[in-house]
Amino acid sequence: RITRHDVFPKDFSFSTHPFDGNVYVTRNLHEAYHHYIKLITTNDRFFQVLQSTQLAVYEKDEIPEAKFIIDLSPIAVRYRRESRHWYDYITSVMAIVGGTFTVVGFVEAGIRRAARRASSSTGKRYNK
Repeated sequence: RITRHDVFPKDFSFSTHPFDGNVYVTRNLHEAYHHYIKLITTNDRFFQVLQSTQLAVYEKDEIPEAKFIIDLSPIAVRYRRESRHWYDYITSVMAIVGGTFTVVGFVEAGIRRAARRASSSTGKRYNK
């Protein structure tokens, strides 16, 4: 049984506790668990912990060992909540409508041009 105090100091701040309560038991000889822990700094003093565990199988002449690989992320994540003004939503909606109108116009012009070329090659007249 692994607890966070076995691997990290007692004053280490976690945003989650990925090892607390987990039991890692191997069922066969020459097997061991390898634990990969990625620590991402969030909001100055806290860490987000991303943990994964893999069961490693060793050759008959190798001695199995539990491994703890800790990776400190060079990138810090800062969470911040910001509210938006009502006119930001109106502007976004208008941008979406305008962009849709422009794309439909391009598609329609392309279809019209293709129809003209097709009608001129067959000899039929295309109106408009």
